[in-house]
Amino acid sequence: MLAVDHLTAIDLEPTAFVAGAARAGFGSASLRTMHVPGGLPSWAAVPFDAAAVAAVAADHGVAIHAIEALELDARAGEPRALAALDRALDDGATLGAAFLYAYAADDDAARLADAVATVAERANAVGIRLLLEPMPYRSVRTVAEAEAAIAAAPGAGVLLDVLHATRAGDLPAAPGALSAAPIAVVQLCDAPALAPTRSPDPALHPLRHEAMHDRRLPGDGALAVAAGIRAVGEGPLLALEAPAHDRDPIAHLRAGAAAMRAVLAEASA
Repeated sequence: MLAVDHLTAIDLEPTAFVAGAARAGFGSASLRTMHVPGGLPSWAAVPFDAAAVAAVAADHGVAIHAIEALELDARAGEPRALAALDRALDDGATLGAAFLYAYAADDDAARLADAVATVAERANAVGIRLLLEPMPYRSVRTVAEAEAAIAAAPGAGVLLDVLHATRAGDLPAAPGALSAAPIAVVQLCDAPALAPTRSPDPALHPLRHEAMHDRRLPGDGALAVAAGIRAVGEGPLLALEAPAHDRDPIAHLRAGAAAMRAVLAEASA
């Protein structure tokens, strides 16, 4: 079964994204139900109707594997943030989501660990597993740092993005090198070999700009994507995350499905 994450066609609101993913041949999708500061899609102001989206997903035979993306900042453990989290988790449970994607935005390691444990406990209560995504421009940059941050959070795991992992130095790696890490999902894309050193948008770190705007489909760049799949071993869900804002989203999803099939075949050869 092919899986795709919402950023791949983020201009599509959730029901359109689920329908488009099905038309392109994907059987599973994540949904952006919590929005990243500085990255709001045009439809973000529309109230999210989890029951309606779940019905569309069921009609199209698409599973929802994750809701995203929770920012774990200095206020993540405060009552207002936890109330918003609980609403998002209720939506996730309605959708049948297995995972909650999150990233760290707090340089206080002890406070972050407390927030991670609290979020994981709340997520576990509704059958959802918290996954922390390391990003080289955030406070948790590597797989090892993510493992440390979730150490006191029962059931929590790691979300590995091959672009972030390459820029942070976790990839490329030998086959099975990351198989012992609690990696539950691997996001696949491609990019040039060299990391950017400057951003067209001074408000964005160069690596964040690349992650949001300059990803390519697997096979269209120089990253060792197939080797990354082999490095994590069997088990993690493999999901496409490769937006193309200047392309018809349905055509892009179809091209992405074809690229996924090619890189999965390469990884298993």
